[in-house]
Amino acid sequence: MTQALLRTFDFLCEVMPREPSWRVIGSAALWLSGVPVVPDPADVDVVASFEVIESVRKALKVSLPDASRPDDRFRSHPFFQYKPDGGVVIDFMGDLEVFSGEWRCLHFESCVSVGGVFVPDLHEQMTILRQFGRPKDLQRIETVQVFLSDSSCG
Repeated sequence: MTQALLRTFDFLCEVMPREPSWRVIGSAALWLSGVPVVPDPADVDVVASFEVIESVRKALKVSLPDASRPDDRFRSHPFFQYKPDGGVVIDFMGDLEVFSGEWRCLHFESCVSVGGVFVPDLHEQMTILRQFGRPKDLQRIETVQVFLSDSSCG
């Protein structure tokens, strides 16, 4: 799986803008940040503006699904999936919004480049996971806290 993730990150470096107008989030971002994620991430979540995601979609010649997956917690436009050769599925999300009493667009305050792939710093990743609020997200916050605690002790 590690090779498939690395191939996916290489692919992102090829197709995404070189400037930090996009971020990888979720378990793949934690993995890139050195947090032990078990099992390895099964997909890679990429968030950017509508314009960035739409230009990537057109460059990859991917059709949009007829209907978006209904979700009471997340919505994005456009949303599409793509699996590069030898890689894992990438979820491309434009203008991602999260529902927490009201719909709010996900904005980023920080940026760390890991081999040309942009991720939020770990503190912002925890904030995002808290916003998402699913059980798996809350478990990941605990994993990050343990990782940061262990890192500061070493």
